[in-house]
Amino acid sequence: LGAGMPSQSGEDHDLLYRLIRAGYRSAFEPQMAIFHQHRRDMAGFRRQVGSWSAGTAAYMLKAYSREPQHRRTIAKFLVHLGVRKAGGLVASLLGIRRYPWPAALAFSELKGYFLGMAGAYERSVRAAEQRNRVCSIRKQQHETATML
Repeated sequence: LGAGMPSQSGEDHDLLYRLIRAGYRSAFEPQMAIFHQHRRDMAGFRRQVGSWSAGTAAYMLKAYSREPQHRRTIAKFLVHLGVRKAGGLVASLLGIRRYPWPAALAFSELKGYFLGMAGAYERSVRAAEQRNRVCSIRKQQHETATML
């Protein structure tokens, strides 16, 4: 998961969930700040919003595949998330959203959700495996070259 992978994001959700499942505690720290680079142009921001949505869906599918005891809850969440994204698009188109959110951004969220649901996690796993194979081959080539 994360930037540079087909899932595009979601690694932060994954890390927090795994820490909590491992028994670690989390705390709210109001003085802590996390900065995301926001895009200066609307096209870039639309891509960023879509990638956040794709990553969330991809992460949830990872959890679904690895946590069979929670599948029912995760499936309900994914349905709820899809309905909210679709509803957000309709609300943006009709101008009835509580906060101003252009329809183009709402569409990017919905599109990202569907991209995430359409196998982004599985594609990310395959991409990571391929990257690991290439790194292993390069390491072996480097070790062979340095021995000569």
